[in-house]
Amino acid sequence: MKNLRLKYIRSKMGFTQKELANYLQEAKHLKISRGTIAKYESGVNFPSKRTLKALSKALEVSEDFLAGNGLQTEDIEDTLLNLLQKNFFISYSYSNSNNSTHNAIHHYLEYLEKENEPYNFYKDSNGDLNTVLVNTKFPRYKEIDNFWKNNFKFLFEDRKFKETLIGSNKTKLSNFLCK
Repeated sequence: MKNLRLKYIRSKMGFTQKELANYLQEAKHLKISRGTIAKYESGVNFPSKRTLKALSKALEVSEDFLAGNGLQTEDIEDTLLNLLQKNFFISYSYSNSNNSTHNAIHHYLEYLEKENEPYNFYKDSNGDLNTVLVNTKFPRYKEIDNFWKNNFKFLFEDRKFKETLIGSNKTKLSNFLCK
């Protein structure tokens, strides 16, 4: 069972459990006690579908987000790295690619004057692309992940941006970043 994101939402609101219970009861007319909130947050209990719907409406978040569905905080970095890697290497010859995200990544790396650098990680001792690595679709490893993190810092270091991705699914995130 996924963990309810109630504690995350409550901390964003700046409430204690008691303050959230009071807010829900007074402002939203939802009868949820501090003890129930504590049980939801600790995972001891999970709200019924009806309560989940009312709680998500009161907190102004989607039911999926509140229920813990979609990307978790710890998934975001890996998902971003996969998207960058996949979209850069969508074509072995990126200059001929029609993929808009691929081209945007390429142009950004050109702007940084690092247009060929990702390929350098996959070259053999003669400077040619290693056919084994090319045939395994350019696998990820620490050095290439660091390349993406260093050159696309704005994706990895902006806490507010990363928070907006919590709860989205990988397909929606891919569509959002790849438009």
